[in-house]
Amino acid sequence: MIIHVIKNLFSENSQFENSSGGEESIGGGFDLDLTLDMILLVAFVLLYLLLAILYLWVGVNHDKIQIKLTLKCLPLISLILWYTIQWSIGVGLCEEAVRGTRGESWYFYLTLFALIASVIGDALLNIRVVSPLGIISFGIAQILFSIIFGAQGFPGSTWLEVILLLLLVAGICLGIFLAIRQKLNALFKEHFNIGILVIVGFYFSMIATMLWTALLLHVTVGTLQSFFGLVGGALFFISDLCILLSGIYSSHWFFKNRISVMTTYYIAQFFISISVLLLCSDF
Repeated sequence: MIIHVIKNLFSENSQFENSSGGEESIGGGFDLDLTLDMILLVAFVLLYLLLAILYLWVGVNHDKIQIKLTLKCLPLISLILWYTIQWSIGVGLCEEAVRGTRGESWYFYLTLFALIASVIGDALLNIRVVSPLGIISFGIAQILFSIIFGAQGFPGSTWLEVILLLLLVAGICLGIFLAIRQKLNALFKEHFNIGILVIVGFYFSMIATMLWTALLLHVTVGTLQSFFGLVGGALFFISDLCILLSGIYSSHWFFKNRISVMTTYYIAQFFISISVLLLCSDF
């Protein structure tokens, strides 16, 4: 299954079982299931990348909002479908979880709801650049991701680790704020009212919490699954930071058309989803 593909990529002593019941080294055998799962995994990754590139190349500057909205949401919709199929039929990454070897099925549902909330947020923010409901939708997604990471990270952590990582994330946020505070104040005064400021403040506190819990999970557990979660959490934080900076440095090539925002966003969602599937497979 796909979980075996990932395990073997990170294992120096990978082995397959032969038909006689013995074990055969990876160099001397051929596993059809592994090969098919590798093909399916690579096919989905290529499809996901293709849809993301299609939006970045065609959809970003498209005149028709319907086409732009469809292309923007397609990568995440494909991720939701692939994620749900993996779970519902008990194949690939989710085979062991569906067999009942782990009780973390609620992680799957929280991640699914978070992905759906993200799609809703994408749609609302595509219709209106500063949509309170769109920001709240993404805030809900961050809360759900934080619950998933925190539920795994907090039990095995010490108070010192919790506090130090909290201070680290708070320091990063404070440093960013101090670096751009003057331009940020001008941007807020020109475009935002007090209600929007409260919602934006709520959202950035949620994205910071998600990054904090992702860091805590990796420091506490230190597995491939936690590493993928940390990469996804960090990229999500960077994506939202790019949204903020694109409003300040809109003429800069890196922030123009928000390509940096969507690139990091699509990759972040993929890594977080893979992280949860690995968790459900007892990796």
